[in-house]
Amino acid sequence: MRIAYSIAVCIFALSFSSTLAQTDDVPKKNCAPPRPTYSPSPRPSHYPQRESAVVTLSIVVDEKGRVGDPKVVRSSGYEDFDHDAIDAVRRWKFEPSKCDGQPVSARIAIEIDSHVHS
Repeated sequence: MRIAYSIAVCIFALSFSSTLAQTDDVPKKNCAPPRPTYSPSPRPSHYPQRESAVVTLSIVVDEKGRVGDPKVVRSSGYEDFDHDAIDAVRRWKFEPSKCDGQPVSARIAIEIDSHVHS
């Protein structure tokens, strides 16, 4: 179950990364969005098991692939889940965004779903 949960988080991250990456102070030519290389899931402890809790976060991935400035863009409605999602995303590692072959900082949106498929 934990593996399915992690995979769902990665899939959401990849889909949002490809469409919402925005590089900071760099012309937008020949740019590739950041890609997660390590993405631990939030703890699925006390979240609703029958309902899905989905939070959308905005983060900055710096030139070294580190996460910074996580913000809730759309709450799941569960404050604990939102907080745990931010904590988990702070531990993610990324291949940084690149423009013209050079690593650059980028802001991306990531959607995390608490629903675990068995």
